[in-house]
Amino acid sequence: KEIILSRPELLETSDGRRAALVEAVREAAWQNFNAIVSKAAWRTFVVLSLTLPSVPAGGRRERLAQELRESDMLFTSRMGDFYRQMLPILGLRPKPPFTHDNVYDLLAKVGGALVEGLALHHGLDPELSTERFAGPGGDWSPPAIGFLAIMDALTEPDPTFEPPR
Repeated sequence: KEIILSRPELLETSDGRRAALVEAVREAAWQNFNAIVSKAAWRTFVVLSLTLPSVPAGGRRERLAQELRESDMLFTSRMGDFYRQMLPILGLRPKPPFTHDNVYDLLAKVGGALVEGLALHHGLDPELSTERFAGPGGDWSPPAIGFLAIMDALTEPDPTFEPPR
């Protein structure tokens, strides 16, 4: 959000809004990836999620499953709300057929899964997840490349967009 709002002049043109989006994704996906791989809480969540099927059926399993679902839903809801606020500022709208309101949660879920998947592979092959590639605006990480592809698959420029005056 800071990256996008720090350059309000970019929001005045379609090319500028695209540049703001690209820069925000390039920076934020890399920051989010690094935050995930450094958090013990995320590793604990992953381990508990993966071992849940081996927990004997019953009260403990159901309570654990409910806690994990609530945590996941909270993340998805917060990120979905963030995208719901930011995409219109960038002059973007959901791309058909993804025009239902929960496309923002879908973006959060699929984008999060990509970043988390790369974080899982980081422990096995850190070179893959941290390799950098030259691209628009600077160097790009695999999380940023993937997230921008997801963003582009689910959104499009809104032809009715009017820049704020």
